[in-house]
Amino acid sequence: MRPLTLIAALSLVLAAPLALAQSTCQAKQHEIERQLDFARLHGNTQQAAGLERALTENRRHCSDARLDREQHDKIVKLQQKVRQRETELHQAERDGRPDKIAKQRRKLDEAQTELRAAQRAAG
Repeated sequence: MRPLTLIAALSLVLAAPLALAQSTCQAKQHEIERQLDFARLHGNTQQAAGLERALTENRRHCSDARLDREQHDKIVKLQQKVRQRETELHQAERDGRPDKIAKQRRKLDEAQTELRAAQRAAG
């Protein structure tokens, strides 16, 4: 992989959490534009073309109300996941198997972490 391509790929990976945390269409558009400028600066035409398509789609289809609804739906889904993990943990505790209990605790912790992150992103 070329060094510039690697740098561009890393910048996208590192910027992804920031883009996810931003909850408005304008913020998403700004992040895409920033990445597009970086791609153009480093002569990455394929990446720039993809980002231009993403920017066009953002301008055409994005609405803040839709983003809010999607975030709310994600939180509801994660709340259901936490409840399911709690049920699985209680079942493992009833069975009395330490290995299963530890596994279910880890899964519950992961689900709770995901839920907290989604709730923080929603504001």
